[in-house]
Amino acid sequence: MFIRGDLRTNGYFFCPNKFFRIDHTLDPTNKYLVHATVESPDRTNLYNGTAVLGEKGEATVRLPQWFDVLNCDCHYQLTCVGGHAPVYVAQEIRDNEFRIAGGHRGLKVCWQVTGRRHDPAARAHPVVTEPEKPPSEKGLYQDPLAHGQSADKRIGFERQRAQAEKAQEFLNRIRASERGAA
Repeated sequence: MFIRGDLRTNGYFFCPNKFFRIDHTLDPTNKYLVHATVESPDRTNLYNGTAVLGEKGEATVRLPQWFDVLNCDCHYQLTCVGGHAPVYVAQEIRDNEFRIAGGHRGLKVCWQVTGRRHDPAARAHPVVTEPEKPPSEKGLYQDPLAHGQSADKRIGFERQRAQAEKAQEFLNRIRASERGAA
């Protein structure tokens, strides 16, 4: 199925393989660039950037004004560029900002912060990491070929077959009525 435009759902969206595809940045007329999505059992948000340390070897990183409301259980990564220094998180995130220290003036520090969503929607609909399959899907697979099984073991296979048979019957009736009209 191909959908052009926005896709919205009020329920969950399940997909065994998640990729994005864009026109290749170096050869957009002839190639695509494909990346896999990042997966996690948590609803993880990722933020990153680069800070340049000031006169005292410190920098304050300002995050979006909604950061504190959306995220909890944050983790930090710091990487010095062009030199080394014992940089560290001098102040954890508070009021949508955190402070880096331990370097020297002018040192570039790439930073990454991950946070776990804890907004009302995330709390109301927690991720169930290992749910049981419903009885109608037990013994079936999302991708049976990847598990060495036949295609008829795919979830929805019988429904797809029935839809194809109905479509064929419809076409046969149209052709028969066209022959009768001729």
